[in-house]
Amino acid sequence: MKKFRLFLILLAVIGLSFNMNAQSTQTGTYTGTANVTSQALSLNETLSNVDVIINSENYSYNLVIDQIDLGGNTYTPIIEIPNCTILPQGTGYILTAQDMNIVIPEVIVSGLTLTNIPALVKFKNGSINNNVLTLNIEVTLMGYVSITIQYNGTKNTKPFPGIGSIGQPWELWKIIDIYKLRAEAAFCPQCLWDKFFKMMANMDFGAYQSNEPWYPIGAGPDYAFFGHFDGNNKKIKGFKFKTDSTKRYRYIGLFGYIGNGSVKNLGLEDVDVDFYFEYEEEADEVYAGGIAACIGNNAKILNCYTTGKVRNSAKWGVARSGGVAGRVSEQSMVADCYSTAEVESNSDTYAVAGGIAGTVYTATVKNSYSTGKVRSRSERETTTGGVVGEIGPNYGDFGSNVSECVAFNEWIEGSGKTATLGRVVGKSDVQEPPVDTLVSLAAQKDLTGRTPEGEVEWDRTCPFCIDGEDLTKEFINADATIGNRFLAANGWKVEKGSLPGLFNTSVPMPEYLHPVGVKIIKNGKINVYPNPTNGGLTIDNGKLTINSIELFDVMGKKLIEDKENLMVLRSYDLTVFPAGIYFLKITTEQGIETKKIIKQ
Repeated sequence: MKKFRLFLILLAVIGLSFNMNAQSTQTGTYTGTANVTSQALSLNETLSNVDVIINSENYSYNLVIDQIDLGGNTYTPIIEIPNCTILPQGTGYILTAQDMNIVIPEVIVSGLTLTNIPALVKFKNGSINNNVLTLNIEVTLMGYVSITIQYNGTKNTKPFPGIGSIGQPWELWKIIDIYKLRAEAAFCPQCLWDKFFKMMANMDFGAYQSNEPWYPIGAGPDYAFFGHFDGNNKKIKGFKFKTDSTKRYRYIGLFGYIGNGSVKNLGLEDVDVDFYFEYEEEADEVYAGGIAACIGNNAKILNCYTTGKVRNSAKWGVARSGGVAGRVSEQSMVADCYSTAEVESNSDTYAVAGGIAGTVYTATVKNSYSTGKVRSRSERETTTGGVVGEIGPNYGDFGSNVSECVAFNEWIEGSGKTATLGRVVGKSDVQEPPVDTLVSLAAQKDLTGRTPEGEVEWDRTCPFCIDGEDLTKEFINADATIGNRFLAANGWKVEKGSLPGLFNTSVPMPEYLHPVGVKIIKNGKINVYPNPTNGGLTIDNGKLTINSIELFDVMGKKLIEDKENLMVLRSYDLTVFPAGIYFLKITTEQGIETKKIIKQ
């Protein structure tokens, strides 16, 4: 009967209307039991531990039904009934919905397993009285049997374990808690001001997300997320945000708008954002990001990463997209983050795309990198950057700071009547920037830029495009910190031959960054001493044949190249070089060995 029970929750995907006069005090989390009866099947059992959420998106109300404990550690999936009508009646409220035809993937009737069975769903009645939610739903399997589901649940006053303080944060244990958080942010954003949340386990949206679109935690500036979300080095998989032609979303991401709050230590894997909306006015803008659409008012995203894709399309509107955030503004910060996600912006007017952030305006992005392909398309104008799409102008004493970032992208692309590309930053409108603005930016040397006119020559003269310094594939594979930009002290896992990663896991080196025909030796036989050194450096070949010895600084500039007189012991004088970190590249008959040298 487990397959039959599974259906009892899957049936409830219903499209409903909403009422603007419903009181948000009825939104919240209800916990109770569901009784399922069917005379034809002689079924009369109680399913326990049902957790139902009523949440609101502005004045629209949704029901979310949590996992149901069937016994034996068997649970049904979670599903959402969108856009309920909640109307005052007496001292309480009534809930209504429309009938709906659905198709049931699989159900057992009289011992037979049936698939793709049409069914009629009737939301017979529902009510809320004295914080008790009652639902009565009837499902008729066409030509077979009628089933009744009755639910009673009491509203919880405490949605999560913990108290929401920095020492005792509200604990998030399963994906339904993310939906609860979304509900709290929707109907009472001020209640989350300076509250702390902590993920206690990895999560997966999985079968929970139907074709109904997600709306973000903190749906916009008026409903911004003001809390502090600690992913606790955990991951959320399978987040999706798909097209919805009926709602005017402007903020697309797991979080919509973060204002004076923060998200840290969170990994979003297999993100699938693919959004399109046809706006009526050219002035409209739409923002998309994996972690958040927009952050402002001193908000922060720290030590986070995304994988998957972020695709944002706006008809007659400006589209701004980033792998981590669509827009970073108002003295906010993205730091120590990376994204391997593909990012794409499309618009009839203006499209902006960046591997980490679409637009940075009087804000900071630092010590971050991207590897995903980045593309922007428009009939008019596009701006595309490997790390940041565009940097806005200074505002008073406030400037924009993009520093210590690297573009590892294989290629970036822009198409339009005007297509502006930069390897690291597509376009900067900063006027008389502060000294620390646009510091130590770099890109992998062979990054390809594409426009309708053909491939971009990166040695061109472009006063507002920022291409950064060249990094060779050999240097990238040799120095896991990429010139001390990504350090273990800031949460990075660094391993030679891999890209820096978070949560104690490095990122596999993309194939296009491997040196052609070269084997990187991670634990070689060559001995280099003393290290650290005050100036003298000796290389012992360890009985290997050395073909060349090269020394690089942290920016990848070659300082020494030696291909002659490579004896068993070879000595070099580094006293002419300033104190700092250098990298020794030794090419042998077996491959390449790299050594990190500290000059005191």
